[in-house]
Formats: sequence, C-alpha cells, structure tokens
Amino acid sequence: MKTFIWSLPIRIFHWLFAFGFATAYILGENEISMNFHYALGVAVGLLAFFRILFGFFGPKYAHFSDFPVSIPKIMDYLINLKTRVTRYYGHNPLAALAMIGMLIFAILTSFSGLVMYLSEIGYVAFDSDVFEDFHEVSANIFLILVIAHLLGLLLDFVFHNSDGTLLSMISGYKNGKTEETKLNKSHSVFALFALLLAAYGSFLAYQFAPIDDEKGDKTEQHDKKHSDDHDDDDDDD
Repeated sequence: MKTFIWSLPIRIFHWLFAFGFATAYILGENEISMNFHYALGVAVGLLAFFRILFGFFGPKYAHFSDFPVSIPKIMDYLINLKTRVTRYYGHNPLAALAMIGMLIFAILTSFSGLVMYLSEIGYVAFDSDVFEDFHEVSANIFLILVIAHLLGLLLDFVFHNSDGTLLSMISGYKNGKTEETKLNKSHSVFALFALLLAAYGSFLAYQFAPIDDEKGDKTEQHDKKHSDDHDDDDDDD
C-alpha cells in the first residue's frame, strides 16, 4: 500500500533547491562562473522565501503545522531511532529541524550575498567586508545542514528502508497507508507564480557584472589617471 505524500510543487522545489545551492556553492570560488553563482544564489533565496510562505497555507506535509519540531519529539525520535515508536509519513523531527534551518540560512546567504554585491559596486553604503564574512559563514552553516540532512537520509535508509523515503521525493509516494496530501487551485497557482518569479530573479541576477571585473575596471581607471597626471608633470618640467 502506498500513500501520496509529496505534491509536485514540493518535489520540484526540493530538487531545484538542492541543485541551486550545491552548484552555487561550487561555483562561488570560480571567477569565470560568477554570473551563474549570482543567478543560482538569488534563485535559491527566492525559492526558500516562497517555500516558507507555502509552509503557512500549503497542503498537509508541506505545512509547518505538520513539522514535529518540539524537543520531546526530537528526543523521542533520537532515543528510538532504530526501533521507531512513532512513524512520521512527512518530515520526521530531525528532517523538519534541518529543513527549517536550511530555509532560514538559504535566505540569509542569498540576502547577504546580494547586499555584499550592491555594496561592492557602490549602490548601497554598507561595509561589504562585513557582509562578505556573513555570507561565507551562513553558506558554510547551510552546507553543514545539508550534510546533516543527507546523513539523516542515510540513517533512514539503513533503519527504515521499507518506507521508501528516498524514492518518495521522485514519485511522491511513500509505503504505508495514511492521509494523502491534496493540492487545491490556490496551491497550484502560488507554486507556479513562485517558480516563475524565482526564474525571473535568477535571470536578472545573471546580468550582474562580476565584482572582480568592477574592481579591475576601477583599478585600471585609477592607474590610467595616475599615469596621465605623471605625464602632465613631466611636460611641465
């Protein structure tokens, strides 16, 4: 017996979110691919923002009310990890905690990166070094949460493989009989709007000129001006 747990919008979000963060993190140190880093960073931030909104009015299992993140439930899950006294068809307590953390740090990482960029090009008057440090720290915390999430999936595969958790994020179905998730029209419209806006934001971010190029242009202009001033002094002599 199988039950439909993860709706199509949630599955699309999951894979775009995972791909976006992993690729943006890898490309963050490569100057040649910075435009892709900007585009994916903005996309991940927007996806996280809309996923948080979806968590307040979305369907069962996507709704935050279904996230068992209380301390007693977390402790009970850890103590009975192998034997599993309580079965969670949606997010288990650790997965829910990791998911909330990833959403928060996705927004913090994306926002700090955007402010850092705007500061570097002089669009806003903030200390870009502060936001650069914050961006790096939040991205690394995000990575730690992702690794913790993957380890949780591994434990679930080892102890509760019969649930079919891994395949459920592709098919939407988990093994077992419980209440199915149901999408209404407003859920579908919102999900489509969110995906389109995330794609548009990503497109706009791709147009950003790389920061290093901006710095290089400013340095080149400064050196040229200095050289011209020096030539003028020689002519005066």
